[in-house]
Amino acid sequence: MRITLTGAAGRLGRGTWQHLLDAGHEVTATDRHWDSSLPGRPLIANLLDREACYSLFPDTEVLVHLGNHPNHNVRDPQTLYAENCAMNVNLFHAAFESGVRCIIYASSIQVYGSGDAQGLPQYLPMDSALPLQPQNTYAESKVAAESLLRYYVGQGVASGTAFRFPYLLDEDRYRCKPEQYRFWGRRSEAFTFLTLSEAARLINLAVERSLPGFRARLVANASPINSRAIAELLREEYADVPLRRPLEQIVSLVEQETIFEEFGWKSDPIPC
Repeated sequence: MRITLTGAAGRLGRGTWQHLLDAGHEVTATDRHWDSSLPGRPLIANLLDREACYSLFPDTEVLVHLGNHPNHNVRDPQTLYAENCAMNVNLFHAAFESGVRCIIYASSIQVYGSGDAQGLPQYLPMDSALPLQPQNTYAESKVAAESLLRYYVGQGVASGTAFRFPYLLDEDRYRCKPEQYRFWGRRSEAFTFLTLSEAARLINLAVERSLPGFRARLVANASPINSRAIAELLREEYADVPLRRPLEQIVSLVEQETIFEEFGWKSDPIPC
């Protein structure tokens, strides 16, 4: 397929770019800068320039949009929200008018907020149906983008998927040293993580399936980042959290079935 990829020089973008190329896709990659470690030379473009966005779709079939500010602390709150929203509407509208039929967007688990007053999720296993409770302008910009993508699907884009990614981890740093992450992760997010290669693989599956309609999906590795046993976490961290299935049936703190049914994706074990 012919794909336009934004944020191609970022942590997730460079691996996704290589994964899409290895799968045989034609990729028009773009970012604000480049370096020699990238799979190729991206088009240098500022996504805040709406006219420039139209040049990024040469007979493009799929837009993979990763090119937002990556977290709440990289800009002041007003600038972050305004610029993320401007980039998203510039790209989505240009893609729509250019005849792009599928848009895949990198949203965030932060749309669910920080849980209740005790920092606990509303229920476990977490799933995509959790109520949205954004707590900062970064998360608000992701909620706005999901709504905007739903709008463009309603206007005629055939397929729109927003993946609510958790913390993205370089698996080479994690492999064989999971103990160093024992105190990582957020209790409100069920200690979720995803490796960069898993995320890239999922994006490629979403490209190839291009499921009709709009969907926003929480996705995470089946294991917690701190490598603690699920039963231990439920007993010690989540004793007061309602469970959506019997205790003996819980093998992950994040629901895994939907993402497998829709995209054929399973999380990877991280062996030594």
